[in-house]
Amino acid sequence: MEGQILTYTKVDNGLLASFNGIDKLTTLNSKSFKDELIQQIRVSETGLFLDFSEIKFIDSAGFQALLALQISAILCNIEFVILKISKEVLQIFNFVELNLVFDIRENIDIYRKAS
Repeated sequence: MEGQILTYTKVDNGLLASFNGIDKLTTLNSKSFKDELIQQIRVSETGLFLDFSEIKFIDSAGFQALLALQISAILCNIEFVILKISKEVLQIFNFVELNLVFDIRENIDIYRKAS
């Protein structure tokens, strides 16, 4: 499946979302990103796993979009996990203490593609 901003792959525990050639999550694309993923959260039955490996920069609008997604996931009782954050972006998450808010994991390999 492919959206405007993200590509989706079914995995054992839900849906894996990967960015389509985007390396920044900013004011310019965060609303489209948020709207697209909120739609996926609403129809998901288990989990949504966001591969952040391509993102090299995130601004406050990007963080606001992620927080909105986290709230939507909680309200829908869906697991929302951010995977493979670069060291540079993780430093920003740590600085603003959002590493305490999100489920952040390094390894995507534990989520095998569903057959």
